[in-house]
Amino acid sequence: MKDYSINEEEKKKFICNLKIVDGKIVAYLADGTEEIHPYNKEELVSLLEIMKLQVIDADEYFNREKIKLKNSIHNLIFRFLAMAFILIIDIPYLGSSSLIVFGFTIGETLIFRAAIADIKNIINSKKNIDDVIKHRLYVKNMDMLNNSVSLDLSKVSEPTKELLSNGIDINKVDSVSRKEMEYIVGAKLRRIRGRKVF
Repeated sequence: MKDYSINEEEKKKFICNLKIVDGKIVAYLADGTEEIHPYNKEELVSLLEIMKLQVIDADEYFNREKIKLKNSIHNLIFRFLAMAFILIIDIPYLGSSSLIVFGFTIGETLIFRAAIADIKNIINSKKNIDDVIKHRLYVKNMDMLNNSVSLDLSKVSEPTKELLSNGIDINKVDSVSRKEMEYIVGAKLRRIRGRKVF
């Protein structure tokens, strides 16, 4: 999962991923360090439960990402309007070699660069929001996702099919897209309720 921590202290404890290496559980933390735990079922269940709680407690991170997304969209709109305004003002001076045209060109360039940064922020915030939503869908529906209700999996990728056939835990949710998670949860709910799954 992505790093949902909101400060440096949380980064030191936030588990992003677990792997079993040489008979030990390696927990990869958000600050880039690794914790090594003895491999046994109780320890694995405990670490997976910590990851589940991290998703449940991600409200502040989620809200911050939503605000960042909204602000970036507003900034991008403002920047495009500013570029359009500068271009309109610049039209009478085209073809001349005045300092005014040079100033407008520098202004347009700076605004364009800021707009690119806003687009990157929008993309990153959207990915972060999707990650939280996907993990929350899993946490909310994890018992149902691991039951034996069969599904038509033609609409999911091969890695996701394999993952579902082997059982899914919170550590494996990263390999599933938000769209696939929404499809799987919806399809299982419809199947359990006795409706046809399309």
